[in-house]
Amino acid sequence: GACGEDDSGKDDSINIVALSHLLMGELSNNNPMCGKTITIKANGKTAQATVADKCMGCALNDIDVSRKVYEEIWGSLDSGRTEVEW
Repeated sequence: GACGEDDSGKDDSINIVALSHLLMGELSNNNPMCGKTITIKANGKTAQATVADKCMGCALNDIDVSRKVYEEIWGSLDSGRTEVEW
């Protein structure tokens, strides 16, 4: 990911999140947001995830979460894009 970690194949096993490129800016590997933990709330549930990447297709306050985070909140991947608070 943009934070310098190779998260390949870890989408099902760790809670990671990509923040919008508009929020993270140009800086990647040494970005101060990298490694921070955010709390994500939706569907009456809460999950925590570590910032590990930059989402180039996200609007300012959008996030892209790993499958593990998504399944913790929604129970499956069937819901598609959803509204969350973070």
